[in-house]
Amino acid sequence: NSDATNESGFTAVGAGYRGNFGFFIDRSLIEFWWSATENSPTHAWHRHMTHHTGSVFRTQVGKQLGYSIRCIQD
Repeated sequence: NSDATNESGFTAVGAGYRGNFGFFIDRSLIEFWWSATENSPTHAWHRHMTHHTGSVFRTQVGKQLGYSIRCIQD
């Protein structure tokens, strides 16, 4: 990614996501992470990045999808 600076110290590696039918999609192109914040009993917020932009996006999706998590130690 030519837009990436890694100034935050966080290196994202594309892992894609598990779709509704259990198959992994876009494994080297995009990365999704669950947020700890729920939007409703069935939906939660997530963040995602793609391989072709330095932006981070936030949207809500159904909890049935399989996204990565990032554990942060206090």
